[in-house]
Amino acid sequence: MYKINLMYQQKQRIILGFVALLFLTIIFSLYYVWHKPFVTIEAVRFVRSFWQFASALCILALGGGIGRRLARNVLPGVTQLAVHAGLGYGILGIIILAIGTFFGVNSILAWIILLLLIGVFWREVRSWLSSLSEFQIIWKESTQWGRWIAVGLAFILMMTLMVALAPPLKFDALVYHLTLPHFYKLVGEIEYTPWLIYWGMPQIGEMLYTLATALAGVEAAATLGWMLGVLAIFGVAGYLYDRIGSTAAWAGVAALTAGFT
Repeated sequence: MYKINLMYQQKQRIILGFVALLFLTIIFSLYYVWHKPFVTIEAVRFVRSFWQFASALCILALGGGIGRRLARNVLPGVTQLAVHAGLGYGILGIIILAIGTFFGVNSILAWIILLLLIGVFWREVRSWLSSLSEFQIIWKESTQWGRWIAVGLAFILMMTLMVALAPPLKFDALVYHLTLPHFYKLVGEIEYTPWLIYWGMPQIGEMLYTLATALAGVEAAATLGWMLGVLAIFGVAGYLYDRIGSTAAWAGVAALTAGFT
């Protein structure tokens, strides 16, 4: 008799719990009918941000793949990622400069160039991307102190990624870094801009931003700049880890990212 009552009580609690959960679900559903968590324009903006991030990532991987084919593997894994990418971005910038000067700048041409080059360097691009996993070696050998730095750094990078994906507001971005690529896209070619005194500054970086802007807008260019910063952090961490150790690697990364600029 006691077992029957106990089973009945347990069954009753399950039913009551289910009813309570169903009641809360209905209430929340009715609430969101009139108080939507996001409107259509916000959903479109979220999808656009994802598209911009993916476009910047394609450029990042392409530069790494170009550099991997041309350079020797003479450095530690993580450091080599940054060095290969730096070489690849220089060459990619020159390619964009030549094409933009003689053939023009537009979204269709940018996507053709990107997909064509990824196809040519596909093996190297895939190899470069797979090498990113070597950063786990530094993490596994890190002390608790180093891992806390890594967690704080990850938080900072997530915050700055949101800034990169937002419409540009900073002086340098509005004056030349993103203004030049946007102008090139508007006029459809890379040309001299006498009204902008900063045009004479090195154009390699602007060529990469021009490609990103043509692919997915100025926010994609800013996101590419963010990714290059992350890659530089990887390179510093890998170099210091190989030379001194994991503790020095995280200390060096902390020193690098603690600066204002």
